[in-house]
Amino acid sequence: MTDIVLYFAPDSCARVPLIALEEIGQPYRIEVVAFMKGQHRSDEYLALNPKGKVPTLVADGNVLTENVAILSWLSDRFPEARLLPPAPDNWSRAQQVSDLAYCASGLHPLVTRLRIPQFFCDVPPGTGRVFAMAETAMRPNFALIDRRLAAQRWWYGEHWSIVDAYINWVWFRVTGTAFDGSSYTNFARHDDESHAVANTVYSLFQAKGSCDDYCLLPPDLKSANPKHAEELDTQWGATFGSWTLSKLLFKARESRSRTRYRPEYRKEFLNASFVFPVFLDDLPAPNDLALIALDDTWKPVYEALKDLDDEDEAQPPAADSVRH
Repeated sequence: MTDIVLYFAPDSCARVPLIALEEIGQPYRIEVVAFMKGQHRSDEYLALNPKGKVPTLVADGNVLTENVAILSWLSDRFPEARLLPPAPDNWSRAQQVSDLAYCASGLHPLVTRLRIPQFFCDVPPGTGRVFAMAETAMRPNFALIDRRLAAQRWWYGEHWSIVDAYINWVWFRVTGTAFDGSSYTNFARHDDESHAVANTVYSLFQAKGSCDDYCLLPPDLKSANPKHAEELDTQWGATFGSWTLSKLLFKARESRSRTRYRPEYRKEFLNASFVFPVFLDDLPAPNDLALIALDDTWKPVYEALKDLDDEDEAQPPAADSVRH
């Protein structure tokens, strides 16, 4: 069995190989690279990937970077997952590489300019101009994708592929800006259908084996420090009520088929019997965030996010060091 580790950053294009690994269904590990903490520029990470970017895939100790290469290798290594359609000849295979390269080098640079225009011009008037030019350049690409999807359900026809995951990441990132994607109805339909297909992970922790094997308070802790164990038990009960750790892990597993937050999940987020939700791949809409924020159960989450904000007061990384 191949030992696989994916170096990943939330919301980045590393989501695409993450989806690929989930579709493959073989064991793998995730190492989160915290860009705002500068981990991508640490000596340890640069020794692994001198480009200082994500994703980075390590398979049996061998390092591979760049999505086109990573996704091509995963498709070849695990053909049963059907990440790409079977290629009957070299020309067909080259066409698939061309499609992946279009996502990586044709669409991705425009995504970055739409998401973080301030990294390309730090003068306030210039930021708006960067966005406007990127929007103008992106619209013909959205039109191209929309036309293709008008004639078929997925990029290659009736069967989902990893290219669908890639263009769905583009849709997710772009429509999360001021870019209005409402006129691209086929692309929007593709986004909706992708939610029902992609087998995406939402928690960086993955329980192995039976969830019942996990416990908050191991027997040796109870015997060695009963007072501390009692305090932990009290804190757990105050936060999670009757929920056990195994129930939480089961809940995380049940949520793996959701590719993003939807308003219909709001009641689940506010359910008093399950205080901490399993975080989805993106944040709820502003109105939902406002309603959720009024609920006392979210106070611990707010405090945790506030702590993270305090840590992220440092200057943003250089423009050439981040992929979004």
